[in-house]
Amino acid sequence: MDVGETVTGGYYFVHYENRCLFWLHDFDATAILRECSGVTKLSHKQIELEAQYWKHIDLFPHTSALHSQVLRQLQQIIRFAISDCMTSEVSAVCAFSMDVLKGTLDLVKDVDVEDDWIQSAHDKCFIARMMNHFRHCQYLNHHGQRGARLSRDQTVHGDSYEERSVMMKCLAPMLFNAPYGHVRSLHKLYVDFIVNQLDWRTFVQKLNAEMHDSNLLATVLLNVNVGFLAILSGSGHSLSKVASYVSVISSFGSMLLGVKIARQSYTQGPDMVDNVQAHLQSLVHPKHGLETLAIIYSLPYALLMWGYVRPQPPLSISTYSLRLVG
Repeated sequence: MDVGETVTGGYYFVHYENRCLFWLHDFDATAILRECSGVTKLSHKQIELEAQYWKHIDLFPHTSALHSQVLRQLQQIIRFAISDCMTSEVSAVCAFSMDVLKGTLDLVKDVDVEDDWIQSAHDKCFIARMMNHFRHCQYLNHHGQRGARLSRDQTVHGDSYEERSVMMKCLAPMLFNAPYGHVRSLHKLYVDFIVNQLDWRTFVQKLNAEMHDSNLLATVLLNVNVGFLAILSGSGHSLSKVASYVSVISSFGSMLLGVKIARQSYTQGPDMVDNVQAHLQSLVHPKHGLETLAIIYSLPYALLMWGYVRPQPPLSISTYSLRLVG
């Protein structure tokens, strides 16, 4: 380092009693608060500061002291989350399933406590991670604020994306209205630029199952058309051949797109929500939402249906022609 250069070091202080971070100088907290838009009140920012406090405990458990009272608080939060998942399919308390919450509650009961203090650094990390998750979810859902999000598919900024574009209205009938189902599912899991991990995992599983079934049917259809073209190889049924060739192209396109979409979902993974959130944010339209992605996801099914529609004319024409020859 040359003489005269300055070094800027970042810092933060931890207030253990109030469970928050603080600074002695003016600090730009955009990097901490950027996941949630429209944050103006200090009470809302305080929730995320507590989440960052628990992240600090997770990173430095040996230098932190945790009282057993935190265990009772965490148990109460988990029990409430379980009850909310039991009574609502779109619970906004956390991004965990009910099975994960029940397993977590059992683990909390096994935490060792000595003289009302948690001694193990591993237990401190476990508790801190869970508390960080619950507090961060409260921050994202505007907990305690006016107009808080009560369900995962509820928007607090009014971004419903209910208006459909001209492209969507024109292509949807040609795609057998499949894009409408996909766009509704995408807009339920992507709300206010936030992707819920549980909803995304469910969506990926359903999408992979749909692509698998589509590829299986497209393979059968492709074999049928290849066999039909082999029968008509020496005949002059040009219309039948053209219809079968169109069906072959449709079924092959359905298989190709299905494999591509399935591979992309496997590569991203159902748990890589951060990458998915950035990807969806780059595709979202400010007025129509994720219509383009919904159309792409509908193409394998639509091509498969067009492949099934096209073989009917050649089969009927060929049968009629054979009867005339006989």
